[in-house]
Order: sequence, then C-alpha cells, then structure tokens
Amino acid sequence: MAGRSAPAYWRPKPLIYPPHAGAADGAKLVVSVLGNVTGAASETRQSAESVLSASQAVEAAAAELRHEVEGFLARVAA
Repeated sequence: MAGRSAPAYWRPKPLIYPPHAGAADGAKLVVSVLGNVTGAASETRQSAESVLSASQAVEAAAAELRHEVEGFLARVAA
C-alpha cells in the first residue's frame, strides 16, 4: 500500500481548540469522529466477511482435492 494516502477517517483532526471555540464545535467534532469510526468499522466488517468467504471456498476446494488425490492413490495402489 506504499504510495497510497490514508483514508479521510484516519487523517488526524485538531483536538485542541482555541479558548473562543464553543461547546458546539466540540460536539461537532465528536459526532464527526464517531461517524468516521462507524464507517471504518463497517468497512472492516465487510472486509472480514470477504476474507471469511474466501477462506471457506479455499477450505472446500482443499477438501475436494484431498478426496480426489486419495481416490487416485487408492486406484494406483490397487
């Protein structure tokens, strides 16, 4: 992933506001960060589901290959 920039939700945002900033600005920041966390969690879940599906497909293919090889070896040995 060299050369790719970090997704927007990973880019740091200023957490220290000047004294004149109001509570509303802080609340907006919290809502924004929580939205970013929610988005990142959703993407992570989708990626995990893809990896699980792929690993299950590989497991099924390996089991089928094992079955075929065992059958072949049994025929050769007979």
